[in-house]
Amino acid sequence: MAAEDSDVAALLSQLVRAGVKTRCLAEKDPKLEDVFMLVTKGLVT
Repeated sequence: MAAEDSDVAALLSQLVRAGVKTRCLAEKDPKLEDVFMLVTKGLVT
């Protein structure tokens, strides 16, 4: 599910206000390996 531009902008603003140093913020489609690692770590039910 793609995030709305306004949601991404709000998230970035919150991160900056919280003092989180951010170099890059981008959406990324998960690869099969990413999904496998999430599932095998028990992070996805």
